[in-house]
Amino acid sequence: MKMRLLFLFFISFSLNCNSQIEHNHLINEWYIYKIEMQDGSKPFLLKDIHSSKHYSIIIDKTDYYLVNDQQLIETRKDPVFKTKYNLIGNKLITSPESYLTIEKLNKDSLILSQNIKGFESKDLQRYYYVRKVLAIEEEIKKNEKKDTLRATSILGPRFRPFLIRRMLKDLTNTKPLKEKLPNFKFNGYILINLKRETIDIKLNEYDKNFINEINLKNQQFYKFSNWNFSSVSNFEVIKIPFSFVSYYTLDTEIETYGDVCNLFTLHFLTDFDPTYEEVKKSTALFTKALQEYKKNNYTKAIEFFDLSYQINPKNLDAYYNSADINFALGEKNRACKIWHYLKLEGQKFAENQYELNCN
Repeated sequence: MKMRLLFLFFISFSLNCNSQIEHNHLINEWYIYKIEMQDGSKPFLLKDIHSSKHYSIIIDKTDYYLVNDQQLIETRKDPVFKTKYNLIGNKLITSPESYLTIEKLNKDSLILSQNIKGFESKDLQRYYYVRKVLAIEEEIKKNEKKDTLRATSILGPRFRPFLIRRMLKDLTNTKPLKEKLPNFKFNGYILINLKRETIDIKLNEYDKNFINEINLKNQQFYKFSNWNFSSVSNFEVIKIPFSFVSYYTLDTEIETYGDVCNLFTLHFLTDFDPTYEEVKKSTALFTKALQEYKKNNYTKAIEFFDLSYQINPKNLDAYYNSADINFALGEKNRACKIWHYLKLEGQKFAENQYELNCN
């Protein structure tokens, strides 16, 4: 058993010009088009890398920026994240415990892979980038003879208001809302006619019981002033796929509610980064599970591992540890159920375990 805590990993770099790497190629604006784990797995519970929290990068001679993919469409003003970086050989040093390896670098493409002390290949990511200008040129080429553009994160209008809202209330200090908020979701297409200056919305998947709430949420999209069309002004009609989730959860300690809207995809993307409270609670349960395991209290260890990933669904090691102990105790069906779930989520190690032990 190993203790590996999930945490948000924002990459920080600094530059050394004496490096053997052709660092002039590195200094560019890079568009991310693929993420995978180093063992070939898909990033856990990540349905679409171009949701609003997955970032492309801009690198110049002294600074590194994480930017939302939509921000790459226009001139950047306020980068999401900025830091110094350090380039030594083919390694971008992030800290004494971590660095990024440049696996491929030329004037058009870049591949970076994570290295963090104590982490296994299934926990480390590999990032694939192409030069932003090439990604845009490719999208323009695909649509050069079309009046209607099916917008993507690399070629589409920019929506100015923030599209994700999350409220988290600690019920030890505050009281819950008087009325529980409804949970509903819907998706469809925003149809914008630039010539006529009209906006229409065609719903695809939705619950008719929430049509009033849906219409209220959609009001923001009908305002022309909320959009910037500078990058797509040569098209007559813009078709934008989108998804919207309005959520509410309540447990004994925390009340959470808000909205998640994602442009350029029909997927219902609610894969939040775990909150500090969720990570803290999940980690405490993970630690209790390890303690019970060391005391040979295996049933209790399973209970705590299961609670750990229920509170933080991205705690991948909690799933694996629960499956391993269940299998060792002869609870093959329980172990195989977990491995099968992880297999369906694209986890190679779980796929191997399932094929070896469950068929």
